[in-house]
Amino acid sequence: MNKITKMAILLCGVAVTVPAFASTTLSPQKCTSYPFVKATHSLTRGQINTELKELESVGYQPGLSDNHYPNLLNQAEAKLQAAYNTDCMRGASST
Repeated sequence: MNKITKMAILLCGVAVTVPAFASTTLSPQKCTSYPFVKATHSLTRGQINTELKELESVGYQPGLSDNHYPNLLNQAEAKLQAAYNTDCMRGASST
């Protein structure tokens, strides 16, 4: 699979998945914004780039050869989802 095809698949996958922003602590604003809430409009290039940077922040390398695609992408998304659950769901479960 060539790099352009992989990038297209990655961008499509990122656009329809629910990765969380990776940071020390997610703000309430981030918890209630895309990608946590499904986008009701087309995504901007900036939103896609932000998601890709967040995936890279937890170790995902989009140019890396992955014979079992999308395993590495799924692992990165799971790490981001764990951060979301820690930071955003804590308040929801206490109410």
